[in-house]
Amino acid sequence: MEDAARPTQDAPAPPRLAIVVLSAICAFCILASFSMLRPVRDSLGVRDGTGPLPVLFTATFVVMLLATPVFGWASAKLPRRPLLIGVYGFFSATLLVFWGLLTAEVAPEHVGRAFYVWQSVVNLFVVSVFWSLMADLFTSPEAKRLYGYIAAGATLGAIAGPSITTFGVEHIGTNNLLPLAAGFLGVTASGVAILASPTFLPRNERRSQPLGGGVLAGVRLAFSSKLLIGLVGYFLLFTMLSTFLYLEQAAVAKREFATSDERTKFFATVDLVAQVSTVALQLVVTRALLATAGSFRTLFVLPIATLVGLASLSFGTSTALLGGVVAGRRAIDYAFARPARESLFTMVPAESRYKAKNFIDTVVYRFGDMVAGWADFALKSRDASAATLAILGIPLALLWIGLIAWLNRTSGQLERRADGA
Repeated sequence: MEDAARPTQDAPAPPRLAIVVLSAICAFCILASFSMLRPVRDSLGVRDGTGPLPVLFTATFVVMLLATPVFGWASAKLPRRPLLIGVYGFFSATLLVFWGLLTAEVAPEHVGRAFYVWQSVVNLFVVSVFWSLMADLFTSPEAKRLYGYIAAGATLGAIAGPSITTFGVEHIGTNNLLPLAAGFLGVTASGVAILASPTFLPRNERRSQPLGGGVLAGVRLAFSSKLLIGLVGYFLLFTMLSTFLYLEQAAVAKREFATSDERTKFFATVDLVAQVSTVALQLVVTRALLATAGSFRTLFVLPIATLVGLASLSFGTSTALLGGVVAGRRAIDYAFARPARESLFTMVPAESRYKAKNFIDTVVYRFGDMVAGWADFALKSRDASAATLAILGIPLALLWIGLIAWLNRTSGQLERRADGA
């Protein structure tokens, strides 16, 4: 399999502890930045109620479609290192532009909506390319042992982010959180510059070279194997159910909290509860679960938890119950599902790790957002209750479980082969 080899006798193996520590620091900075901005984005998104959200989801999907060939072109022409530095540096710079516009109150309604779309694009790109780099740095067995620690770094960042937001809203104002988030992305750019250097990605493995291929190669590669096709379906179901819960959370926030700052605090509190729960699971359970159950079987945990959450919401919703379901599901995703599915990309060729993965993580993800957003809008226009929507989500959760079973049966040999290598 192309580019499947890791450091050979011709290239001394880089220090694994240094890679893990630096990777965890980068993951911390990425999630701190993202988690600081998500409550701000969500608050701006429901400023005029939840009605505009399907439109914003559609705009985000369109921007993703436009960004995909740009990323495909860049990854075909640029070596890993300048590609990664460029991604984080560009998004950090544009964040400062939004800060200037929001501070100057230039068309605040339109800028706020543009920021919602921009942040929804950025958060997927920066996370996707980071884990693509991790798939270059670690083998499948190493991923099962070490991804939990790297993900724990991300979770600590995700705890720091909403904590900074909750404090910052009162003391420096919402807008001034943006340059702080930009600074975290700047640190990430420096970290990935080191991780993508020849010391960690030896030149004899051709990882210092551009990936090549066409600008739309990610679309083709995403449907080139049963594993990747299964992951496309996985992300569609994952995103549609996530969006349903997100929209219900947004509706509750708009109904229960009068001001933007109050909504920002609510979203940040849910994030904080989710991340504190996550870090405990990551440090105690994730490594053991991945090592004993394997990546494919670990994927079952999230849809089963989602099924339980939807069943509980089918009896009625409240702010506390909905916040608990969202926080618990997010914790399980970060602690178990993300490390498991990211480890699967260590089993595919280098071009697929970046291009197919980026297409799945971004375009497929936001397509699911858009479909679920409009479906939710259509059902609510017919006065469907939150309990009814939860009941309608149960068959999707069951389909999700069935899809993972199919993936385990058809592609599980890849994991066993990689573990035996």
